[in-house]
Amino acid sequence: MTLEAPLDSDEERFWRALMRVVALPKALDDDLLKATGLTLSEYTVLMHLSEADGGELRVGDLASSTALSLSRISRVVNSLQARGWGKGGTTTTPGGG
Repeated sequence: MTLEAPLDSDEERFWRALMRVVALPKALDDDLLKATGLTLSEYTVLMHLSEADGGELRVGDLASSTALSLSRISRVVNSLQARGWGKGGTTTTPGGG
């Protein structure tokens, strides 16, 4: 096995900056949850629904727009609905309207 040379100063700076960016979503999620009781995924779902025509999106379209899997989006939507943030059906809307 050949050992690679250590990172030079530019590579080291880049690596450290990248690690800060990678950690950012977790920090944002923690802050958002603490301030609002919503996870970043839940907030993102509500944001996309609030911007959709008529405030409704099909679950598959919502999954695509939020970059969440269908199973994950289903869990997020069910959690929001259980807390009164939406209604069921083939489309999902914020606020249960």
